[in-house]
Amino acid sequence: MERVVEAVGAADLRLRTMRYGGSGRAQHFFLDAKTQTIKSNTWKDRSINIEGNGNSRNLYMRGTNARWF
Repeated sequence: MERVVEAVGAADLRLRTMRYGGSGRAQHFFLDAKTQTIKSNTWKDRSINIEGNGNSRNLYMRGTNARWF
């Protein structure tokens, strides 16, 4: 399906079609072993957060707090 999560701005996440060719930097994420969170390569001070303390399908970026529910 070639669908990926992309950070739009410093807070919003969207499903988009995978980019070929360009940098696609907004599509690059990594697992931070120290905080055990998924962080953006573009905004390293932010992590993916699941709305409703993990009980939702909505994702967004927020400052890393390393809290798990």
